[in-house]
Amino acid sequence: MNTSPSHPQPPTPSSRAAANELQMRNWLRLRRELTELHARLEYLKLMVTLGVSR
Repeated sequence: MNTSPSHPQPPTPSSRAAANELQMRNWLRLRRELTELHARLEYLKLMVTLGVSR
């Protein structure tokens, strides 16, 4: 088994699972942020349509 930096070991199942979990959390956060952004844009579109000024 070669442990030199030029030959990294393949990820272990536990580290792969941790990486997958982190990626899933990041996707869920991104989805939540995009949903919030969409809601804000819809709100602004409604305000413009109604002619509401601040």
